[in-house]
Amino acid sequence: MAKLQDQNLVGQGYTSGRGVGDVIGILGKNLRYWRERRGLDVAELAEKSGLSRTYIYEIENGVKTNPALDKLGSLALALNIAIADLFDQRHQTHRESVVVVEDILSATEIIFKGKKFSEKQMKFFKGFVDHMMHDYTFWDLANIELWGE
Repeated sequence: MAKLQDQNLVGQGYTSGRGVGDVIGILGKNLRYWRERRGLDVAELAEKSGLSRTYIYEIENGVKTNPALDKLGSLALALNIAIADLFDQRHQTHRESVVVVEDILSATEIIFKGKKFSEKQMKFFKGFVDHMMHDYTFWDLANIELWGE
């Protein structure tokens, strides 16, 4: 199997030691990750993207090794991510380490351990996060300096 360096992809976020098969594996893992993070099953993603459940299953399981760019675009649009996110290797081990607070406050769904928050849970959690971010007493008590202030 050809190495990525043979395809001039080195220096674009891919390492020369990874083969094309590794990239396909990353694509499948990332697709499953983003689908699950959005709280979708394969059938729901298929409906949102206009692709078949089989097609999505094959990508996630490394069977489909050459998905068309327009199909990847449909998946990315349905998941509200960039196509590049489907190939991003940087977050394979620590992908939950960054959370944008604005994303929490504007989220229409929050999923924790595979379960969606109820409306009541969402309201409470968003209120808590919003209050915590604007309550300087909280940060003073925690002895944390905010944004260089």
